[in-house]
Parts: sequence; C-alpha cells; structure tokens
Amino acid sequence: MVISSTVARPGWALVIPWDTSQPGGVTQVVLNLAQGLKTHGAYAPIVIVQDWAAPQPRREMRDGLQHIFIRMRAAPGKSDRLLKHILHPLLLWKEQGPLARLFREFSIKVVNFHYPTLAAEAFVSALRVRSRSKVIFSLHGLDVREIIGWGTEYRGRYVRMLAGGDAVVAVSHGFADLVVRNIVPELYGKLSVIYNGVSADMLHKYKPIDIKLPARYILNVATFEEKKGQCYLLDAFSEIADDYPDLHLVMAGRTSAVLDRLIEQRQRLALTERIHFLQDVPHERIGALLACAALFCLSSLAEPFGIVLLEAGLFRLPVVASRVDGVPEIIRDGKDGILVEPGNPTQLAAALRAALDAPARRDALAASLHDRVMNEFGWQTAVERYVALVTAMCGGACPPTV
Repeated sequence: MVISSTVARPGWALVIPWDTSQPGGVTQVVLNLAQGLKTHGAYAPIVIVQDWAAPQPRREMRDGLQHIFIRMRAAPGKSDRLLKHILHPLLLWKEQGPLARLFREFSIKVVNFHYPTLAAEAFVSALRVRSRSKVIFSLHGLDVREIIGWGTEYRGRYVRMLAGGDAVVAVSHGFADLVVRNIVPELYGKLSVIYNGVSADMLHKYKPIDIKLPARYILNVATFEEKKGQCYLLDAFSEIADDYPDLHLVMAGRTSAVLDRLIEQRQRLALTERIHFLQDVPHERIGALLACAALFCLSSLAEPFGIVLLEAGLFRLPVVASRVDGVPEIIRDGKDGILVEPGNPTQLAAALRAALDAPARRDALAASLHDRVMNEFGWQTAVERYVALVTAMCGGACPPTV
C-alpha cells in the first residue's frame, strides 16, 4: 500500500547505536530501510542515533531523512555502586521528558532497534509507560553473538529485553536457526525472518574512487575482522598468484586491529605489490570497486546475511563465498556462484581457479545471481515485509491510527 505524502502519517523510528556517517552493513540497512519506508508512504521514517554526547535530543537532516541524536542510558548492574542505582531513575526521568515530546511530535508508532544494545532496555521500559508504540528488535549478527561471553546477569537482561519486544527479526533463516539453537533458545517461536535488500540505484549513483585500481583484480569488501576470514583469502590468493601474474587482490573494509595482522601476512607472503588494502571506503564509492572487479570473494567464517553479495550480484560479478549462515540463501551453489567450506584456503583457491578458468560458466553464474537479486532482494520487498509484520501486530490496522 502506498499513500499520498500529503496525508499525515505515523512515525517509524529506526534506532542505531552509532552515527550513520560510519560505514558498515548495518548502517546501510538502516538508511535503506528508512528511504524505503519513505517511498512506501504508510509511515514517516526517522533515524534515532544513540549518542552519549546528546543529553538533549539534537536534530539533523541527512539525505532527506530526519536524524535525532539522543542519549540512551543503560540501567546499572548489580555490581555498580549504590549511588548509581539511586541516581539512575532520576537522570532517566529527566532525559525521557524531551524524548516523550519528540515521540508525540512525530507520532511514533513503531520503534525498530537495529543492532540492539542493553542501552535499549530502559528506553523500552519508558516506551511501555509513555507510548503505545510497537517495538521491533532487528538482529544482525555480532549484536546477539556477543552475549555468549556475558555474565549471567547481563545476558539475562538482554534476553528479557528481546523477549519483551513485540517482534524480533533475524536477517536469514540460517542465522535465526543459529540464534535459537546456540545463543538465545528463549526466542524460539518469536523470530521472524526478513531479508535485507539492495537498491538498483547503486548501479548508477556511485561515486568514483580516488585511487588507481589494478587492471584485473579479485575484490573483497568486508570489515577487517576475524569473522570475515580475510587471512584465509590471502593464503588462497598466494596459492594461485604465480599462475595469474596479472591478477591482484583488492580488499576494502572498515579499519580494525586485525588489519595490522593482515598487512604482516601480506609481507610474509611476499605479495605487497599485488594485495591492496583500502581502509574506510565510503559506501557511495564501493560501486566503483564492484564495477571494475573481475571476481568477488567473501571468505567469512560467519555471515548472518551478506548484503555485499547482493551488491556484487547487482554488478553482474561472479562470486565465490563461504558456505555459512545466511549465504546459501543468497548464493545457490553452482547456480548463482561457488560456495566453499569456511576457513579452508586450499578449497577457496580451487574455487577461485574454477571461476577464473571457465569464462562461460563464470558469466552464467553471474547472470543468474543478478536476476535473483533483481527479482527477490529489493529494499521495497524488505519494507513491505516489515510493514506486514506491524500490520499483523496491530490486528490488521495498517498503519496504526495516529
């Protein structure tokens, strides 16, 4: 359902725990869902950014989207000092007043937390008292994986927070199964699956990259972190490098301490001239990397969804990826790309060879993935599924009455 933009619409708040100027997959999900909701028309989206430096809400317009920066105060734990327990409700009450006024101003009826943190716990409690808004938690991977290492108290609080939402969304069936099987069995029967999407506008609106790229290269786009398995991709590339002397490996991602180890590994492999690390490339320039690549490789050890695979498909790139979590729901092995077992550089090297040495098959896989992405993974589809989820929660009234 699309309604006129002149009709007063209830608000849909998408909450993210960092500034949307930071690159990353979750950031793009939030921004694209917000733009999709705006196009859909049933709700007026706003983006809420958790910002400790904003004790009073601060507003900013970015790309036609209202951003509101607010402080979200986590409740103290049992081990915290008594003074913190005494002051917390007073400080929370003081900060919640301006927030309640904002919710009335924008008529917020849906609050959708992406990568939820424990700071959302008190926020949700206040919502229950001050608002009839529906609460959705969208899980993306590390947000819920990290609680494995938490103590009993904080894990219990986090699980109760999620279970207290009106809905919990996982980005793939594989990830949802992992969550209820190994991480939060308490969410069994409560998880809904809504795939992320991709915008075809990326084909035409990307900005040029301001560096000279190799003439022929394999591309990897992922944050430099352990779970992305880039060390195995470097080893795999070293196995095939001598047989393809014109081939390079370009790796673009958000910087972390893991990058230092990858740079050392590149030096040990004596491939400094052929492996290139691009740090913190803005998302609007990733299209320039995809447009010129010969092959895309995602060597992750864990990948709840893999939105970058959709972007590679959009550009008709052949894909080699690890068979983990939600990846097989995008890449059907032998139909849309080539899947390998995670953490196996020899198998990864063989798959890269297979793609490089068979142009006709490579092109057919890329064409199949492109068609699949265009037909099944648009952002508007994701938005419609979110709206349908809220409609079901509201007993068929969509949107809820203002």
